[in-house]
Amino acid sequence: MRAFEIKTTAWSEENFMIATDLTERQIMDVLVPFIERKRDLNEDYTNEDLVDELEYVYRDNIIIEPKQIQI
Repeated sequence: MRAFEIKTTAWSEENFMIATDLTERQIMDVLVPFIERKRDLNEDYTNEDLVDELEYVYRDNIIIEPKQIQI
């Protein structure tokens, strides 16, 4: 199990973390085409959409999105 910080924009406040047994290559193979498709169609997407896409493609793997608490 590894933790990854997912960065899809220039704004660090939009980054998010996942813990997963996936490799970096597996994550990139799903998220890069998903994001490019959404941007080409001028469609909005959320971080939750990205996690949902990973969970859809890798149904048998572990993907956890830890909750962040800001104080």
